[in-house]
Amino acid sequence: MCVPVITTTYVAFICPGEVYYEEVSTRNLERDAGRFSFSVFALFYFDVVTAVVDVAGESVGTASPPRNVSKTYFDAAELTCE
Repeated sequence: MCVPVITTTYVAFICPGEVYYEEVSTRNLERDAGRFSFSVFALFYFDVVTAVVDVAGESVGTASPPRNVSKTYFDAAELTCE
């Protein structure tokens, strides 16, 4: 029996003391980095795979832990001595 699976991509916006998650259609750093608010200092992407399986006649939703986690992108400027 083939169980349909769905892969959903998320972006995580990292703020001091908090992380905000948002579903996105694609991994697009230019789009998402441009949405940094004052308090967001980094972001990363990840996927979650979900499926609904039949367990003893009952439909049960399942979800993977984060997969395909990207590197973390920091909003920073290069510091110089000048």
